[in-house]
Amino acid sequence: MLKVLQSFGNNAALVFDDHQVEWVVLGKGVGFGCKKGDVVDEAAIQNRYKAIADEALATLTQTDTQVLNLTNDILEFIAANLTQEVSINDYASLADHLAFMLQRTEAKIQMPTEAVRWEIQKLFPKEYELALQVVPKIEQAFEIKLPENEAVFLTYHFIDAENQSTIDETLYLIKLIKKLMNIVQFQYRIVLDQDSFSYNRFVSHLRLFLIRYMKGTDTEINQLDPAFVKLTQDKYGQAFQVASSMVQYLTAETGWQIGDSEKVFLTLHLMRFMQKQ
Repeated sequence: MLKVLQSFGNNAALVFDDHQVEWVVLGKGVGFGCKKGDVVDEAAIQNRYKAIADEALATLTQTDTQVLNLTNDILEFIAANLTQEVSINDYASLADHLAFMLQRTEAKIQMPTEAVRWEIQKLFPKEYELALQVVPKIEQAFEIKLPENEAVFLTYHFIDAENQSTIDETLYLIKLIKKLMNIVQFQYRIVLDQDSFSYNRFVSHLRLFLIRYMKGTDTEINQLDPAFVKLTQDKYGQAFQVASSMVQYLTAETGWQIGDSEKVFLTLHLMRFMQKQ
């Protein structure tokens, strides 16, 4: 018998079994109207995961239920089309991604992706097409109009778990990421929890960013308006400084020419990552 500890909306809940083991359960209506102590309709459960990722659970707890309901619908859609097994981290990561997307849209922050959209379409056509199909679902659910570039960011999320590198590239990638995270720790004067959900999500963004450059599929053509770069620098001063140091290291190490749009992109993700530390 499973009993509710906390509902995460209509389609997800934190429950415990007869042995006091906690689980996150997903399924249509599994959390609808549930209160603490209610018995769960196990016939409605489609997926269940042991609740061991504390930060992932914290993300779900702090996320709007409408976002969580949409997250579940999108993951079902993606799992059916990409035959990917959904994990608790996938669920929390996508929920966090959607929440951040809505924040960006409300704040009218648009990151340019024209320079990489063509490559994304060519390298990951199925994932990109699925992202294009997901965008209207988000727009309808929240009655908003998303910038076109959000489809690119969704595509990055869908391919996040896929290994697109050779062994040598992966080893070099590990070296670069380790150095970049050391820069973050040194400049913020903290020791990061490498097992945390937020750490792994930020590293995932770095990994995708680096893979695009390693494979030569990211050449920055359209530069950001200098006024927007200055606005980002003024608003997120420390994060912008750390992102600049990361870019400076990569330029010296690899010779890559990394422009302002990527620096701003790193700043925004770094700022969000550090907010969760």
